[in-house]
Amino acid sequence: MDQRTTVAALRKRISNFRDERNWLKDNTPKNLAISISVEAAELLEHFQWKTDEQIREAMKHRAKKDQVSDELADVLILCLGF
Repeated sequence: MDQRTTVAALRKRISNFRDERNWLKDNTPKNLAISISVEAAELLEHFQWKTDEQIREAMKHRAKKDQVSDELADVLILCLGF
């Protein structure tokens, strides 16, 4: 069985999540662009002032990896919603 998820399927799931919460009115291009920038900055905070070696070491820890993954997911969700 094919387990791949398409971009269209992800966009549909994001739209359904948004619509269940009545957020469509807030999803204007301006608001989405601002939110993408804010979430990208939150992702960058995990790497700010760290060397590549420090980042590699931090990514060995599940909690840190999960935090970075969560921020990256926020950016991706907003981009697909745009």
